[in-house]
Amino acid sequence: MTNFSKIAILSAALLLSACGANETVLKDGKPDPSATPSAEQPTLKGVAADVEAMKTANFTNIMVVRRTDGGKFDADDRRALKDLTGGTMTPYRRVAADDETAFTLAANSAMPPVPFEKLSKRFAVEVIVSTPYAAANTNANAANSAKANTSPKK
Repeated sequence: MTNFSKIAILSAALLLSACGANETVLKDGKPDPSATPSAEQPTLKGVAADVEAMKTANFTNIMVVRRTDGGKFDADDRRALKDLTGGTMTPYRRVAADDETAFTLAANSAMPPVPFEKLSKRFAVEVIVSTPYAAANTNANAANSAKANTSPKK
């Protein structure tokens, strides 16, 4: 055999082996059937799913509100819920769940005691996550009044 024919055969062998499918690329993105599947997370529904979503969104106050008789919320119930919570919890999320027999409420500020008491008298309230209520800007108001009471030195 001549050197030319050896080189030609060697080149053909290299080209043919390089043109094959790359198994790593073919398997990329597909699940490995030999891997042992881990226990699957149960799919949450209704109030449980809403609460988890609100926890994931890092709300600091989360509660579930239901009618005391367990029935569906009607227009009067919705209006009362909105009136009792609308201006007191901000930023605010209110989601109906479980065929409108419950509302999940979430906010980053605690609900003041008086509206919370009124809400608790009308509805069954389950507090999931809560931070203590503090009057807004108490320290800032004190600092501003202290500045207002001082006169500049001459």
